[in-house]
Amino acid sequence: MVIGQTERMSSLWRPVEFPVYGLGPDWHGPRWLERIDGTFGVAPFAITLAHGDRPYFQEGQPLVLVTSTLRKPPVPMAPRTDAVLALLGLTAVANVLRPELDDQVARRLTARLVPHLEHAATHWDSWPRVEWLIHGETVMARFASFDVGWAGFCNASDDVAVVVAAYGVPPVGLSISSVRSDSEYHFALTRPIEFPEAIRASRMAALGPHAFGSGTGRRLDGTFRRLLEDA
Repeated sequence: MVIGQTERMSSLWRPVEFPVYGLGPDWHGPRWLERIDGTFGVAPFAITLAHGDRPYFQEGQPLVLVTSTLRKPPVPMAPRTDAVLALLGLTAVANVLRPELDDQVARRLTARLVPHLEHAATHWDSWPRVEWLIHGETVMARFASFDVGWAGFCNASDDVAVVVAAYGVPPVGLSISSVRSDSEYHFALTRPIEFPEAIRASRMAALGPHAFGSGTGRRLDGTFRRLLEDA
């Protein structure tokens, strides 16, 4: 065995084995690969694609994260129930919108934020219904607002669910399509995916000098301020 081959193999996923979804053709901004979930050496069970001008919060600039996930990922991962999908979406939008704080305040916020999100996710069945389009076909989704953003989810098929976390775009009438071209998101679905090189290269191709960094950060306001004040 060539020296280094084991290490290289350990950071590779096999090609994706399920349909991956992103925003439809009416989105004309940058697109990139944001996250991959799964065990190295096998195919991923979830892929997150991003749409926006920055990979972080920027006032006045929309950001939409679309996660395609198997409803029944490989053991030992738990099935993606509706409550799990709801929590995935809420956690994603909270992470994007979370303000920059010193360590002590950040820990206090996390202690309040996690149960807040978990409680909201358990009540997913009371979330408003909204119509989304997948390849032009109407599907029913659930969504919930969080701070200046929102999270929602729907079934793309019996086996695959779509979770969206976003701000700067409305949840009504969202258009979603399966990814058919490697060039759309600057990575190849049909080849092994190397971490973290695939994510880094995709961001760089889509965003250039804005591919990395944390932006100017948000002020402590809105939902986050209320959570701390209620502590």
